Amino acid sequence: MASKVLSIEIGANVTRICLADYKVKSPKVYKYTKVETPEGVYVDGEITVTEEFVNLLKSAISQNKMGCKQVVFPIASSKIASREITIPLVKEKKIEGMVQANASDYFPIDLTQYELGYIVLGKDAENSKYRVQVLAVPLTLLENYKQLASALGMQMVAADYSGNSIYQMVKGECREGVKMVVKADERSSIVTVIKNESIVLQRTVAYGVDDAIQTILENRAFGVSTYEEALELAVRKTCMKLSINARDVVEVEEVGEDDDATLLAAKEEVASSLNMLINGIARMMDYYTSRNGGETIDKVFITGLGADFSGLSKLLTNELGVKTVGLKHLEGQSLEKTFKDGRFGEYIACIGAVIAPVGLVPDAKGGKEKGKGKEGSDYTGVAFLLLGGGLLIAIVLLGVSIVSYLNESARFAQNVIRLQQKEEIKTIYAKYTSTSNAYNDVANMYAMTENSNEDLLAFIEEMEEKMPADIHVTSFISGLETVSMSIEVGSKEAMANAVQQLRGFNSLSNVSVMGAQEEIDDNGIHTVTFTLVGTYKTQAELKAEEAAAQAAQSK
Repeated sequence: MASKVLSIEIGANVTRICLADYKVKSPKVYKYTKVETPEGVYVDGEITVTEEFVNLLKSAISQNKMGCKQVVFPIASSKIASREITIPLVKEKKIEGMVQANASDYFPIDLTQYELGYIVLGKDAENSKYRVQVLAVPLTLLENYKQLASALGMQMVAADYSGNSIYQMVKGECREGVKMVVKADERSSIVTVIKNESIVLQRTVAYGVDDAIQTILENRAFGVSTYEEALELAVRKTCMKLSINARDVVEVEEVGEDDDATLLAAKEEVASSLNMLINGIARMMDYYTSRNGGETIDKVFITGLGADFSGLSKLLTNELGVKTVGLKHLEGQSLEKTFKDGRFGEYIACIGAVIAPVGLVPDAKGGKEKGKGKEGSDYTGVAFLLLGGGLLIAIVLLGVSIVSYLNESARFAQNVIRLQQKEEIKTIYAKYTSTSNAYNDVANMYAMTENSNEDLLAFIEEMEEKMPADIHVTSFISGLETVSMSIEVGSKEAMANAVQQLRGFNSLSNVSVMGAQEEIDDNGIHTVTFTLVGTYKTQAELKAEEAAAQAAQSK
């Protein structure tokens, strides 16, 4: 009989808990529940263990009778470094040794501060090597999860990378063709492209569905007062328009009888709040197609918290131009008995983490206790025998060491003579140091003169290239950090188009709309006047994006 573990996925707003079988291909989920994550506990995968959070988890586990002494944590964080490598086709048990032996070549960091894991992605195009994703997870991040497990009175048997958890669950649905799986959570989403059951691309998009939930919560048209109510409403009822800028609408909008102008405007606002998520997914699709000779993605699966959002799959279908469906059934998994409503999407990482976790548990790879073997046998006699042998070897090594010491002393004396002969190198090095310091001073002075609107000309040229021809800019103010424009257009649709275009500018990180007013003159001509306020991307952000683009091109 398979052993059971608790799988706990901690998110920005919600923490999910499952009791399931451990390390079986099709785990049975016995019970599941979720609690609200207290503010300040979770930030980008790192957690702070508080008494309030521990008591909240203990209460949920006790009330749902999910008692268990072992726990697994699926983790997603931008602090987890990853690198895709290729290795020879060796036996599975030798892969870990090869990864550990060459880890310093993959990550130019102090690996004593990281725990390593790996995921076998499949074979290369020639079927001659394994493609392996190597992970480096900060020990400080893992220690907080171990601390939480200890506070709950449990043993942390594994921590799994969320990308691997998702893959273990969905690979049966991706045996043929090219599929994209999007796990949309609150504030981030994991995008995975799978071809013929092998991962070919996996990235994290820094946007989720939290903005949509907050928009529902803050808009009076929906009549909700708590985050949980807004989330439930998004599941029960379509709270968004099914298209934003789609040219060919596949999923047609269905307007309800109670959809007045106010509610329709609110739905449009919710759809717009998902635009950054949609753009992030679209960029991943374009990146895959460009790197694979124009090969396109057959279908998109939406899972995670967003899988249960009514209308989201239809919105993605219209905006991405690819059929998008929510994952309600998984090949090789039998979740229907537990999740009778088919809403297992937000628990998918919890369940996947128990199938084949990558490990990531510091000091948990040894196995048996020191001094004991099978059935706790006593090896005291063997220990004394080994001690005697060790002393004998130490005496031999001491003699060898004395000879080595004499040889090294002679070599040291020779090196001292050589050093004295090359005394002029000190002068050259001193000159180099002085020049290097002067260069750094100049570079620092230049960096202090940089500001965000240095590329104002490039921003204006980008406006001329991307902005619609029918807009009229009545005023334009540019500061060190922000730009403000008063604009006149002929309709709300034109206004939405202008806002959308500006939000896609390379030079802006944030765009907001203020004071939109619609007027009709005596001749029946419509005019919409509004103010756009945008925040320039900092020089650091622009340089980081340029470096990322160059890195992507070099792959």
